[in-house]
Amino acid sequence: GAGTAALYQNFSNAPFTNTYYPAALANKIRRSDGHPGAEINAQFNSSVDNACLGAGSRFYYGLDNATPNNTINLLVVVLHEIGHGLGSASYTDEVSGNFQDNVPDIWARFMFDSAQNRTWLQMTSAQRATSAVNNTLFWDSPSMRVAAPGYLNVGADAMNRVRLFAPTSLQQGSSV
Repeated sequence: GAGTAALYQNFSNAPFTNTYYPAALANKIRRSDGHPGAEINAQFNSSVDNACLGAGSRFYYGLDNATPNNTINLLVVVLHEIGHGLGSASYTDEVSGNFQDNVPDIWARFMFDSAQNRTWLQMTSAQRATSAVNNTLFWDSPSMRVAAPGYLNVGADAMNRVRLFAPTSLQQGSSV
């Protein structure tokens, strides 16, 4: 797993005030390193090759994306987790719907629930908790609406909002 080392708000060039940004994204926006040390904390399970996920489970270390059966492509996992560390993550509690420290994160401004017809920023905590498990959650930003048709054949709605993982049964660490 991986995630940001810190969250920042109200820094120079921040597009929105009173909004949490992950360290790497905040540095990019402010155009300087405002976080001493690493921006991303990451930890990977070295026991996978010892069948900790079941008999025969192991990482595939190749770079050709020809992942054999019963293996987990390490490169795909690492790239996915680095994405979280760079800022592709919500810091809202999916169970309670509460913002961390009562401060919304940048994702809350762009996560749109099509059933409730509003963003997480516009919802109450209870509405966000419902949204986290109703499978009608999308990423909605102007740049996504432009980019989605060129990259996605499935996973976007008619407005080119991209579906986020919000299954009807909450999966801690994966949902939202």
